[in-house]
Amino acid sequence: MWRLGIIFLFSISFLFACRTVSIQNPDAHQATDPARRQRDLALVEPPPDAPNAVCGQPSADEERARAARGFDVFKNPIDASENCQWVPPPGVTSVFVRGVGGGGGGAGSGGARNDREDRDINDNAGGGGGGAGAPIDARLVDVQLGVHIAIVVGRHGDGGSGGRGGGSDEAGTDGRPGGNSQFGALVYPGGNGGQGGGGARALRARDGPGGIGSTTGLPTANGGTGGVPDHNGVDGQPSSQKPGGVGGIVNVNCDNGSDGGGGGGGGASLEPGGAGGHGGKHSNATAAVCSNGQPAIPSKGSPGQRGSGGGGAGAPGEANEGGLNGGQGGNGEILIVWHP
Repeated sequence: MWRLGIIFLFSISFLFACRTVSIQNPDAHQATDPARRQRDLALVEPPPDAPNAVCGQPSADEERARAARGFDVFKNPIDASENCQWVPPPGVTSVFVRGVGGGGGGAGSGGARNDREDRDINDNAGGGGGGAGAPIDARLVDVQLGVHIAIVVGRHGDGGSGGRGGGSDEAGTDGRPGGNSQFGALVYPGGNGGQGGGGARALRARDGPGGIGSTTGLPTANGGTGGVPDHNGVDGQPSSQKPGGVGGIVNVNCDNGSDGGGGGGGGASLEPGGAGGHGGKHSNATAAVCSNGQPAIPSKGSPGQRGSGGGGAGAPGEANEGGLNGGQGGNGEILIVWHP
């Protein structure tokens, strides 16, 4: 029982580089500052090349390997139907668990037209909204030898498709929400998808609102709103660990006509959110970058990573061209660390 007073504090750079868990015992932090303890735990990072943990009873070799490293991490999507079970290591009665669901997908941008008899802003489309990042939850959990724990790792939300242009002028489709992750009874919700950018005429080039965050009460990072024509996308919101994705920009000084709006940046999670795509004229522009260094060609939203939201797509303008696709969100992740 005396071990219940021990808390985990980790040196991020040293701890996993050596593949072992370095435990300290600052009992005063547990007694006087539990919020600080939670922040310290949430910052633990496995190395990028850490192996994906196995479902079910590990082999003798696998058991020795994970005992040496002191952690398991589930990084690939696992559906509940796969009945994945995590088996606690021998002698372990308490573990630190950090989980995130899948990030929401960025939305597609709207389609544009080229109405030479009515050259106005409604020839141009709106950028897609960025997907929301999945909220991060980190806590200590008691476990028992022989009691297996169900594992689910949420899949990323797919990015939305661009709307048809050239007279159809459809809005972009919304990004898909990320799937929930699960460690036993603990559920880690995924981020919602961004909303599609407006088509040139049918929807008057409305904004593509960013993804709406989780309603569970846990901290989460919304995606940024897509821009209307000639307007940049809004940056995604940061998480407690990483910055939000940068919103796409629009260069209004490179040509004589209006351009589509920039895509919103994705919300952050364990990694920064995906960047929003740039707004522009059309894909056949003579140069991808104007003389002032800003983009001229509309671009897709960038994908998120490790629970972060995908960036919304940038939109075309006055081109009879369809919108572009938003970036997919990042897959969820569950990290389990124990006292050696």
